[in-house]
Amino acid sequence: MKPSHASFILGYSLTHIYRLKKKLLFSGISGIIRKYSTSPKKIPPSIKNNIVSLYKKYYFDFNIMHFKDKLSESHNINLSYETTKKF
Repeated sequence: MKPSHASFILGYSLTHIYRLKKKLLFSGISGIIRKYSTSPKKIPPSIKNNIVSLYKKYYFDFNIMHFKDKLSESHNINLSYETTKKF
């Protein structure tokens, strides 16, 4: 199959088809299969639930910065301001 035909069928650009072909020739089918993994920076759901429950139970009247400081000193949970703000 010509790359232009594959590009049309798959809906990818011709450049991307050439990239895929190069990966396929270099490392086989495993080179073009996407492996989805979670980010190492992602906070696990158990810790998220813990943070939300702490906020609702004890720190509901704290602002974000004060809550972040309390998490750090009292519960040993170190998060950035922006991450704490998302909860």
